[in-house]
Amino acid sequence: MLIKCDVVIVNRLAPHLESRKCHTTITLGKSSNASMFFILHTTKNKSGTKYLVKNNILQVHRRFIDEGKCTISMKEPTHDIVISKGAAVDLKKFLLVLHLALHDKDVSSQVDLDNVLLPKHCDLEKPKTSLSIHEKSSYPIKTSFPILLEKLEVNNCFLKKFDIRILKLVNLKRLDLSSNCLNSLPVSMDMLTSLNYICLSNNLFTEFPMSLLAVSFTKSLKFLDISSNKIKYLPSRLSVLNELVTLNLAKNEIEYLPGNFGLLKNLKYLYTSGNLLNTIPWTFQRLRLIHFEFDNALCNLYNPSSSICHSFESIHSLFELAARCIIKNRVGFCTDLIPRSIATQLNNAKFCPCGSPCISNYIPYVKSFDLCQVSQELSTDGCRAGGKLMANMIGYLCCMKCYKKWQINPNTLFTDNE
Repeated sequence: MLIKCDVVIVNRLAPHLESRKCHTTITLGKSSNASMFFILHTTKNKSGTKYLVKNNILQVHRRFIDEGKCTISMKEPTHDIVISKGAAVDLKKFLLVLHLALHDKDVSSQVDLDNVLLPKHCDLEKPKTSLSIHEKSSYPIKTSFPILLEKLEVNNCFLKKFDIRILKLVNLKRLDLSSNCLNSLPVSMDMLTSLNYICLSNNLFTEFPMSLLAVSFTKSLKFLDISSNKIKYLPSRLSVLNELVTLNLAKNEIEYLPGNFGLLKNLKYLYTSGNLLNTIPWTFQRLRLIHFEFDNALCNLYNPSSSICHSFESIHSLFELAARCIIKNRVGFCTDLIPRSIATQLNNAKFCPCGSPCISNYIPYVKSFDLCQVSQELSTDGCRAGGKLMANMIGYLCCMKCYKKWQINPNTLFTDNE
């Protein structure tokens, strides 16, 4: 059994003499009297430091074992062995063997101590954490990706399908798959719990990859680039990406932003040029951007504070009521089980300032809005813009009650929450 990880040794009698973190390979073995031990091998100490197991372990801290972390407190010497960046599966097996040995139980079913594997020079070297592949001939087909990768770039390799081997890279933080031929992502993308940067530009996506809206990404994803694709709409659930700082939507076929787009409270950099946008949603004024890039078409104003002609029924249809209930209560739905047209309507739901969703029965309104209020820096058609720039801000009213409030004061925002 070979375990590759980072280790820090803390002497409990002199904690100020804590060792520097270094890449370590842990091996197991047994002495002539059948006493089990483990050895910590490093590049500077290839023979390693030996620790006996039986009656020599004071405590094991394994609360973060699923993150590849644990701490083993030894009695003699008085060392705390702090382990990090290890493979969770290997660490769990290692701790199980230690537990069995401490209680004089047979460990032969878990590890072969008679044929101990000594670490090779390559095992002692610090593992690769970054990999860049820029041509198809360099793509690993027969070999696997380094398990401890934190950054992976695969460009110009004509990938048509997402390589599921990438999902095993649990330490991956940055993933760049730009300039390929991808049109979908696997549902199980949420296995990459550490991912905070995703670049999917210049691919063949026609729909926003919904797997990027998994719960794990709502807390980790800070950079998303889906530019230069053929995406036509953005789902209303995009607002769940609470930590998103940079969003690049440039050069797609997007006609409008979701009504609750302004709920992306941490968004600072937004790129929308090269789309079909001519309006922004009313929640857009909640944003506090540093940089916003857009097309001139966004500033082709309608008559300010005017309503758009749209038929409205005072009594909602059964479909409208059911769809509003699904969205308001955040009921999940699978696009494989319902008609595609219904799934599209649910994903394209609009929101009234009072917080109620609308599907097809609503009263739209438009007013002019100064973009300088939401962004420190504006650029249009590739040039930095200055002065007052007015854009069309569109909103949707869900019922006659909200419409009457809007008639009294078009600038009223009926609530701060959707």
